[in-house]
Amino acid sequence: FVMLMLAGQPDVGSALYRVLETRFFASTGMLGAMPHPAMIISAIAVVLLLIRHKPLETSFAAAIIAIDVATVMGAGVIQYGYLAATGVVLAGLAQEAWRMAFVDDLTGLPGRRALGHAMAELGNQYAIAMLDVDHFKKFNDTYGHDVGDIVLKKVARELARVGGGGKAYRYGGEEFAVLFAGRTAERAQEPLDALRQRIADNKITPPEKSKPVSVTISVGVCERDEDTTDPWAVLKSADQKLYRAKQSGRNRVVI
Repeated sequence: FVMLMLAGQPDVGSALYRVLETRFFASTGMLGAMPHPAMIISAIAVVLLLIRHKPLETSFAAAIIAIDVATVMGAGVIQYGYLAATGVVLAGLAQEAWRMAFVDDLTGLPGRRALGHAMAELGNQYAIAMLDVDHFKKFNDTYGHDVGDIVLKKVARELARVGGGGKAYRYGGEEFAVLFAGRTAERAQEPLDALRQRIADNKITPPEKSKPVSVTISVGVCERDEDTTDPWAVLKSADQKLYRAKQSGRNRVVI
C-alpha cells in the first residue's frame, strides 16, 4: 500500500521501479514473471512466518505462496491464486478464533469453555477431578506473579500427561479440572495420585534464588451416580472433596 502511494510521486516512483527491476540472477520463463526483490522478500516472509509455527502465521505464509505461484504461472490463473490465498487466510483466522475461545494462553490447556463443551458430551459413567495448587497465593506474594506463572505452567505440563484416560482443563486461577470418561472415582485415583507425586517430586528454583521450592497439589474426585447426574453437580461435589483435601493437610487425593 505504501509503495502504491509513493509510486504516484515521479521521483519516488522511478526509484521503486528501478528497485523492482533489479535482477540478482539470470532468469527466464516463469521465473522472470516476478521481480527478484519481491521474490526474495516473499521467501523471507514465508520462512519467518513458518518459524513462528502458529496457525494464523502459517496461513499467511500459505497465502503468500499461493499468490506468488499464481503470479509466476501467468495472468490466466492469478485469480485462482487470490481465491486460494483468501481461503487459507480465512481458515487461519477461524482456527485462531477457536484457539482464543477454547485454549488457555498461559498453560496451553483447554480452558473453561472447552470444559463445558466436553462435559455436555459425557456419557453415563465418568469421574471429575478438581485440583488446585497448594499455597498458591503464598508463591505470588513471596516470589512474584512471574514465579506463580511458572508454577502454573509446571502443573499444566504434568496435567497434560495425567494418564488413565484423563483430559485436563484450566478451570480458572490456580484451579484445574480433569475429566475421566468411562471411569469411576476409584479408578481415577491412581493416575491422579501419580500426578500428585510427580509434581511434589519435581521442585522448582525461582529466578535469582538458590534454594528449590516444593510445589504440591490437592485433589478432589467425584463420580456420576444416580443421585448426581448433572455434570456440573458432579464437578461441584468434586470441588467439595477438594476442600476436604485441603482441610486434611493438602498434598493428597480425596474421593
